[in-house]
Amino acid sequence: MELVVEAAAKAGRPWTNAQYYRQWLEELGFEEVVEKLSYIPTSQWAKGKYFKQLAVLFQEDLLNAAKGISLKTLGFLGWKPDDIREFLVKVREDIKNPSIHAYMPV
Repeated sequence: MELVVEAAAKAGRPWTNAQYYRQWLEELGFEEVVEKLSYIPTSQWAKGKYFKQLAVLFQEDLLNAAKGISLKTLGFLGWKPDDIREFLVKVREDIKNPSIHAYMPV
């Protein structure tokens, strides 16, 4: 994810703007903006039925999107398509690995 975030920023399309959404909405005149923070685990390491089920769905989305996202963004860092595909083999293994307690803040 760090590489994708770096590449997206280099492309002029930062993926880190969510932290500013509340501020920007308030600056635009919206009132009583409510921000709720949570996380989505990338595998079934998380406790509780809700997060385990959420992880199954999110993991499937990640696995389906990884190739397209990576090919589009990592090219901005100078990566070649074959190098990206090779790198994705390990990425997919890591996404499926429940001993890696990764999550996506939302």
